[in-house]
Amino acid sequence: MSGRKSLQGRLSDKLGSLLTFFGTAIAWPFYRLLDLALWRRQKYYDKLSRHCVTACFVECWTLIFEKKPIDSTSPIFEGIFNSINHFTRTASEQRGDFNAFEHTLLRSRFITWVLRDSPKPDDTSAIAFASEHNLNPTIEKYVNLHNYVAFIAAQEIRPLEELAKERPSAEYWKGTVWFKDLPDPLNETTKPRSVGKFLRANVVRLQSELAQSNYIKIDFSFSDLSTLLALLGTLLVVLGYTRVFILGKYFGFPFQEYFGVSDYLSRSLNITGQVLFSAMLTAAFGFTYLSSANAYSLTQEDLRRKSVPGRIDSITWHIVGLSSLPALAFHYYMAGVVDPLLALAGMIYVGSFVVGRMSARYFENPLKAFLLVSLIFLSFVNTISGVILEINSLNRPSETSPRRIVKFSDAEYQETDWQFIAFTSDYVIMRNRQTQQVLVRARSDLKVVESNAAGAKASSPAGPIP
Repeated sequence: MSGRKSLQGRLSDKLGSLLTFFGTAIAWPFYRLLDLALWRRQKYYDKLSRHCVTACFVECWTLIFEKKPIDSTSPIFEGIFNSINHFTRTASEQRGDFNAFEHTLLRSRFITWVLRDSPKPDDTSAIAFASEHNLNPTIEKYVNLHNYVAFIAAQEIRPLEELAKERPSAEYWKGTVWFKDLPDPLNETTKPRSVGKFLRANVVRLQSELAQSNYIKIDFSFSDLSTLLALLGTLLVVLGYTRVFILGKYFGFPFQEYFGVSDYLSRSLNITGQVLFSAMLTAAFGFTYLSSANAYSLTQEDLRRKSVPGRIDSITWHIVGLSSLPALAFHYYMAGVVDPLLALAGMIYVGSFVVGRMSARYFENPLKAFLLVSLIFLSFVNTISGVILEINSLNRPSETSPRRIVKFSDAEYQETDWQFIAFTSDYVIMRNRQTQQVLVRARSDLKVVESNAAGAKASSPAGPIP
C-alpha cells in the first residue's frame, strides 16, 4: 500500500509539474506582450511629459528675453531648466510606494522618486530664480499639465491594478491636478490621444512663434527693387548673348555679324526666361533656409549638422556633388558628349561654396548680396546647361523628334542633312552635317518651314522664329 501511495504521489507531483510548465509556457507570451504594451505606452507618456517641459521652457525664455533665440550657453538657460525641474519633480518625490505597473508605465516618475535623496541643484536657488523673473504662473501651469499626464497614464492602468488588487495610483495623481485650471479641451475624461494632440500642437505653436519672430528679413527699399528690375533686364540680354556666344564658338560662325540686341533678347525670352525663373525660385528657397537656420535656437543648426539626419544630408550632398565631376568626365570619354545634367550638378556644387563665401566677405549686406549673386550664378549655370542640351540635340537628334524642311525661293534644306542652328530676325544659320560647312541665308528668302513627324506634315509661315 505504501508503495502504491508513493507511486500516486510521484505521479501527482509530475502532473503538477507538467501543469505548471504548460501554464507558464502559455502565460509567458501574454506576459511579454503586456510588458511590451506597457513599455510602448511608457514611451508615449514620457514624450507627452517632454512636450510639457519644452513648452514651459520656451514660454519662460520668451518672458525673459521676449523673442530672442534660445542660447544654451546663457546662464539663464540653466536657471530656467533647474526651476522647471524642481517644480515638476515635486509630485513624484512626494509619492508613496509605486506599484509594479507604475514602475513600467511611469518609469521616469519612479526614477525621480528613487533619486529623491540624491544631490541636485540648490532648490532654494531654483525657487528664487523663478520668483525673480516672474516665472511662477507659467511654471505652475505646466506643472499642472505635467501631473495631468501622469493622471491620464495612471487611469490607463487602473483595470490592471484592480485585477492585481493594488490600490489605483490614479487616486494619488488626481490629487496633484487642478482640473479647473486645465485648458480646453482637457478634463478628467479626455482620451490620451486627444491629450497628446493638444500638447504636441501647443509646443509646435510656441516653437513656431519664437522661430518666426527671429527670421532674418531683408528690408528691400524702392531703390533695391528698381535695381533688381534693371538687373533682370540686363541679365536677360546677357544670358541670350551667352547662349549665342557658346553656339557660335562651338559651330564656328561669326555670330556677332548676324545677331543683334533684339535677337539676344528674343533667345533669352524664348528659352532663358524659364531658366531665370528657376534661378529666382532656387535663390528664394536658399534664402528661406538661411533666414530660419538659427531662428529658434542659436545652436540648432550646429546640432542639426551633428544629428544623424543632418549628417546624412551633408554626406548625400557631397557624394552627389563630388561624384558628378568624375561621372561627367567618364560620360564624355565614353559617349563623346557632355551630359547637361551632370554638368549642372557639378557647377552648382562648386559654385555653392564660392557664392556664400563671396557674399559674406566682399559685401556690406551679405544677405542681399547672396540673393543677387545666387540669382546671377544660377541663371548662368542653367543657361550653360541649356546650351549643352541644345548642342546635343543638334548633333544627335532623337528618333522621335520632328524633322524640319526649310524652303527658300531657290532651294530647300532637310534637317536630316543640315543642322538649323539659329533663325535670327535677318538670317537663317545652318551647318551641313557631313562637310561641317556653315551656310547663312537671308531670312527674306525664306518661304516656309515644314515639320515632318511620324509621316505627318505641318507647315508654318516664315514669320515666327522656330
